[in-house]
Amino acid sequence: MCPACKVVLWSHFGGVGSNAAFLRSGTLDHPDRWQPGVHIYTESKRPWVVVPEGAEAFERYYRGADVPRLYGDEGAARWRLVLGR
Repeated sequence: MCPACKVVLWSHFGGVGSNAAFLRSGTLDHPDRWQPGVHIYTESKRPWVVVPEGAEAFERYYRGADVPRLYGDEGAARWRLVLGR
C-alpha cells in the first residue's frame, strides 16, 4: 500500500496465493506505457470503460486452455509453475 495515498499497489488473485503478485499498472508513474494484454471480467465493467476493438476480452476469466494462446508457450509454462502443476 502506498504510504502517501493508501492505494493498493499489487494484489494476489484467488487460487495462486503468494505464488504470484499482480501489479496494478495504474499505480505506476507512467501507466500509459503498459497496455493490458487481456481484459477480464468485462461483464461487470463500468459503461465508461472502453475495451479496444479486437482486444482479447473475456466476460469473466479466461480458461486454462487460453493461456498458451494469450501468453505463448513460455508464459504458459510459467503459469503452470505458479499453479503448482
